[in-house]
Amino acid sequence: MDWLSLISASWKILFKVMVSFLVGALIGLEREKSRIAKLEQDLKDPEKLAIYPGVRSFSFLGLIGALTILVPSLISYQQLALWICTSLIIMAVLLIILYTSYRMFILKEGGITTSIALGIAYLLGFMAGAGLILEAISISVLVTFILALKFKIQHVIRGISYTELLSALEIGIIIFLIGPLIPEEIYDPLLHIINLRLLYVFFIIMLLLSYMSYITIKLRGIKALSYFSFLGGLINSEATTVSLLRLYLKERDIRDLIVGSIILSNVAMLIRNLIFISFLSMIQHLELAT
Repeated sequence: MDWLSLISASWKILFKVMVSFLVGALIGLEREKSRIAKLEQDLKDPEKLAIYPGVRSFSFLGLIGALTILVPSLISYQQLALWICTSLIIMAVLLIILYTSYRMFILKEGGITTSIALGIAYLLGFMAGAGLILEAISISVLVTFILALKFKIQHVIRGISYTELLSALEIGIIIFLIGPLIPEEIYDPLLHIINLRLLYVFFIIMLLLSYMSYITIKLRGIKALSYFSFLGGLINSEATTVSLLRLYLKERDIRDLIVGSIILSNVAMLIRNLIFISFLSMIQHLELAT
């Protein structure tokens, strides 16, 4: 092996170690932020919150994961490499078990989200050490995003009643259980003109948009209805208009806003159609040019 290839291999290992450290740090950054948020909400026992793992703990666990797979390539003596790898695995498992046990039996607190995140940090470090750099970074970003949604999800859950949640489940049953049973080619029994499958899809879109408009107004207020109308118009302006008309009959106090939202929905539909026409014209122009 020449010096160039040796230096290249060394830099590759260093790069894998750095990535394993950073993917763990990204998850730890969110856990650190969550710990600070809890500290701001509950100032009674700040020392109790200080034991929660943060950026450094997650970074080191990701580093341990990378070293677990990189050690055999760094040490020629295989028995020693196997002993070190086994020790690193046991260390990572013991750290997670000890933290989980301390939180459950000493602090008397439930929840295993942080323990799962610690395990994921170790596995992501292992993936980075194995050369799955893009996969490790992508999963790290996804996990951090899911963890960061905790307070948003709690806010949404508090704002939705059990009846409203049950309505969402009913919509899910209609979509995923009844939908696949409807044949692709099925028409009305009298004139055989209306495709019942397309009518079912339109009904589902209208049902979803109606439910989303109701939840949007409840969680964000009436001002959010304009944003919903514009996005709904981009998806299906007819279903959005019908759902807004149903809301118009129920909410008498905001009828002016609903009328404006209907107009905005149709404007979004026109913008969408103009974009499609422009795109198709550009494609046709390119085909004629070639």
